[in-house]
Amino acid sequence: MTAVETRQNLVKISTASHLSGIRVETLRAWDKRGQLEPTQRVGNTRYYTTEQVERMKALNTLIQSGIGYTIGELCLKSDHELHQLVSELHASPGLHVVTESNENARVVVAGWRVVELRDTSLEDEQNRTVAPNLDDVEAFLKYLKRLDHLGLDIAIIELPSGWDLDYINSLRDQIDELNHSDCDVIAVSFLNNPASFQRYQREAKQKGVSLLDGDNLTWDAVLVEIKNVLAMRNQATDVSPSTLSPGELARLARSNHRIAGVAVADLVNLYQHIEDMCGLAHREVAQQPTPNDSLATHLVKQLRTVHGDLGQCLLFVREST
Repeated sequence: MTAVETRQNLVKISTASHLSGIRVETLRAWDKRGQLEPTQRVGNTRYYTTEQVERMKALNTLIQSGIGYTIGELCLKSDHELHQLVSELHASPGLHVVTESNENARVVVAGWRVVELRDTSLEDEQNRTVAPNLDDVEAFLKYLKRLDHLGLDIAIIELPSGWDLDYINSLRDQIDELNHSDCDVIAVSFLNNPASFQRYQREAKQKGVSLLDGDNLTWDAVLVEIKNVLAMRNQATDVSPSTLSPGELARLARSNHRIAGVAVADLVNLYQHIEDMCGLAHREVAQQPTPNDSLATHLVKQLRTVHGDLGQCLLFVREST
């Protein structure tokens, strides 16, 4: 342990974070919850023993593997039990993981700030999330690679501070490459510029990603967005048995092709605008105490028809380009 900052054979939280691969913010949250408290405090600085750092490494390995334990469960285990689990994990390189059993939507939450925001008391059986202790996007992608089930419906992912629209595009592509092109993405970003965020939301939507502003965000608002995404998935299924995945839409949105003078990217944009209109109209009608407005119902039906027709056009384009 030479060349690291020490105080009476202890290491600072920053060094513990570097050595273990666990974010400083996560270690602070664990300390706050009494799951992994520092051995010593000097002012606001936390100090850990080398044994605690080794424990952190084991915890990080198990968490990143996504084998199904929560951090609360893991922190109750002894060092010996943790290292035994790590040994078993390394002895089974083909091990796959599953999300918590849920007959309804499969929704995974990734990102420590989003997990801190998560409030399962507001969820119901139809809209329940799973938070397998994934601190960031990279951990989520590793988890997704090992996932062994029919696929995710939605991933709620906290974006890093340096994200841009190219990053979102790359994220969408990586998810598709891991054979989860049917997974919708709700991306949460913190510390945004209000003047540009609305434009980013529109452009991210074209890449198959719903973008939420993390500032003052509530879990109620996240659940509303989950319901909106699921409603649109159901509507697409009702309109046509053959639909475009978010990844396919994102790829078509980047296309430079024109057919009969019509830009494919513009067609995708129109398809997604109609999709948004369908969602808005559907929610407004559903929220009425007595949804018997025949004009509103007819409008929703016609919007779905237009959306389905545009979807069929895009399916043709997909096969032709």
